[in-house]
Amino acid sequence: MAAKDEMFRLLGKLCSLISVSGFEDEIRDVVVEELKTSADDVRINAMGNVIALKRGSSERPVSPKSSSSAHDEKLLI
Repeated sequence: MAAKDEMFRLLGKLCSLISVSGFEDEIRDVVVEELKTSADDVRINAMGNVIALKRGSSERPVSPKSSSSAHDEKLLI
């Protein structure tokens, strides 16, 4: 499936889920499952935050770092 089609499939799936503040379990589970396909480590901390780690290649001794954050109850289209 093309990357664009996959992106729209995932956005549609996420937008169809209940994610009212305080009740984000359903959307969190989907996010975790999606991240497991590309991240090296995925976990949920005590506060319910999803933390994913993608390790860099050993071919590059110094790799660029990246971090992002978002509220799962804020997904609106």
